[in-house]
Amino acid sequence: PNVYIQALFNWVATSSDEIDFEIRDILIVKEFKNANDWVATNIRTNDTGIIPSCARFEEFFKTTEHWSQKQELAKAANDLATQAREDAVAEALSIPSYVAVRHMPRPSTILRPLVIYGINKDEVFPLVAKRLLDKFSLVQPIMCTSRPIRENEEQGVQYDFVSMEEMMKRHEEKKFVEVGRFNKNMYGTAVDAITGPASRGKLVLMQNHPTAIRRLQMNANLHPIVVYISPSDRIQGRDTKDAEFLRLQYWFLFTHVVEDGSAVQVADRIASLVVKAQESDFWAVTPGMLPHTIPSSKQSI
Repeated sequence: PNVYIQALFNWVATSSDEIDFEIRDILIVKEFKNANDWVATNIRTNDTGIIPSCARFEEFFKTTEHWSQKQELAKAANDLATQAREDAVAEALSIPSYVAVRHMPRPSTILRPLVIYGINKDEVFPLVAKRLLDKFSLVQPIMCTSRPIRENEEQGVQYDFVSMEEMMKRHEEKKFVEVGRFNKNMYGTAVDAITGPASRGKLVLMQNHPTAIRRLQMNANLHPIVVYISPSDRIQGRDTKDAEFLRLQYWFLFTHVVEDGSAVQVADRIASLVVKAQESDFWAVTPGMLPHTIPSSKQSI
């Protein structure tokens, strides 16, 4: 049977029997021909031909400057605590190529959450929310914490207050999309703090690490609208470096890329695309695994 995949990189054909494609193009794999080549049709262009396999793309990627940048990120990750270091190094050295996808009709009641990354996101996000107020009921997920409740706080308002034992139990049961520690207390965003409001037709505004996006996709079958604001050449500094780091590490999670401009202009563009995306069919990432074999020309990668 045909396998539907989404490309996570741009590719220019290197021979007459290959086809071009762009990042986020949907490809129908007709045949996993060999370790290096697959036969596929690009839905956007309707061209059919050879595309590189996952393993072949990995070899190609390791000849580019982006691989050197990823290796630098992996070195920086060595400063983290043991378990976090292992996870961060593996993440930094990963080379996403394709993901298996399936066509999803427009949800009748569930709204896709919204998350924004990139340059000036902290200034843009509130402006986007203001523009969407007359179209959606907006909510932010209530975080869970082991921190004791304070005077003038209410359970389920500022936080979902639970014991450390309960936090650990939920963490082990993988009920969080994101969890961490601060001042000896645990804080986490629960899966159902996002899926619950979304299933009731509310637009959840997420401000989580990108890894939380993948957990929602794979574990909860919920597929956020992920917008990345791309820095322009005129902007330099720490914010630009942070935005570029996110692009390098997590470009495959972005559903939309918006070029930087004035905060008002960017907010207008994002609000418009969110409304359109909520009303449209889309391609959703699935847990399906793709063949990953070592190219015949190499015995190790």
